[in-house]
Amino acid sequence: MHFIKFYFALLTIFICLAETKAAETQKMILPDDAHIRLAHWLPHRPSTHPATILLLQGRSSYIEKFDETIEDLRNLGYEVWTFDWRGSGGSSRLISSNTQKVHIDSYETYINDLDYIIRTQIKSENSQPLILMGISMGGHLALRYLEEKPNKVAGAFLIAPMLNIHTNPYPCWLGRLIVTTATWLGFGNAYAFGYGDYNPNQKIDPKKVGTTDLVRYQRQLDLNLSKMSLVTAGPTFGWAYETFKSIDLVNTPSSLKKISVPVMIIRAGQEMVVDNSEDPFLCSHISQCQIKTYDKARHNIFIEQDTFRHQLFKDLEEFTSTLSMHYKKSM
Repeated sequence: MHFIKFYFALLTIFICLAETKAAETQKMILPDDAHIRLAHWLPHRPSTHPATILLLQGRSSYIEKFDETIEDLRNLGYEVWTFDWRGSGGSSRLISSNTQKVHIDSYETYINDLDYIIRTQIKSENSQPLILMGISMGGHLALRYLEEKPNKVAGAFLIAPMLNIHTNPYPCWLGRLIVTTATWLGFGNAYAFGYGDYNPNQKIDPKKVGTTDLVRYQRQLDLNLSKMSLVTAGPTFGWAYETFKSIDLVNTPSSLKKISVPVMIIRAGQEMVVDNSEDPFLCSHISQCQIKTYDKARHNIFIEQDTFRHQLFKDLEEFTSTLSMHYKKSM
C-alpha cells in the first residue's frame, strides 16, 4: 500500500513537471494573414525583481531549441515569451517551393511582426518590465526595435548579437558585392553560396560548431530529426542582402544614440559566426550600455558548457535587478 502511494506520488510529480516544461504554442494571425507561432510560460517561483523576458531567436531556429534556457529563466522567476520568426520554425514561410530556405523581403517585416506581438499580446497581459533577450539575429533585431520604437520595452540583454557578419572565404566588400549582384540579377530566392538544404548526415567538425559542449549540441541535432517540419537550413541571397542593409542601419551612431534604455551585450570570445569586432565601438554610442566577453565561449552561449551558462544567468539577474529598481522608481 505504501509502495502504491509512493508510486502515485512520484507519477503526480512527473506529470506536473512535464506540464510546467511544455508550453502550448499558439498560432497568431498577423494583419497581412501570415501567421506566427508563439509560446508563453509563467515563472516557477516569485522573484524579488519580477520581469517578463521576450526571447528573440536567431536565424534558423524554433521554440523547442530553447527548452532548457526557458526552464532556467522560469526557475529564476521570469515570465517568458518567445516566437518563431516569420520564415522559420512553425511560422509562415516565404518561399513555398522550398520551405527550408531562410528568406525575408525586408527586416522591416521582422520589426513589424515583433511590434505587433508586443502591442497585442505581451503588453496587454502584464505591467512588469519587459526585457528583450536577443540571441544572434534576435540581438540585431532587438537593437533595431529599440532604435525605431523607443520606450516600448525596459531594456535589452543581447547574447552574441549579429551586429555584423563574416563573409568567409571572401573579404567583406566582395561578399557584399556578390550578394547584391545575385539579388539584383533575380537570384534573391536562391541559397547564398555555401548553403543548401539541411543535411542530418553531414559530418561535423567539433572545432567548427557553435559550442564547446558537444552533448548539448548533439541534443539539438537529435531535436532537429524529431522536428523536421520546423527545421530551416541556409539563408538566401535575398536574406543576406536585406541583412547587410539592416546592419548599415542599426550600426549608425546617430541611430544607436536614440536608444535610451539599458543594454547589456554578451560577446563570445571564440566567435565564428558573427563579426563582433566592432561591438565595443557600437556600445559606446548607446547611453546606457555594458559589454562583457566570455573569452572561451563560442557563438551559441545558450547551449554552451555550464560554466558559461551559469555566468550568463548571473549577469542577466544583475542586469534585471538594477533595471527593475529603476523601473519601479519611474512608475
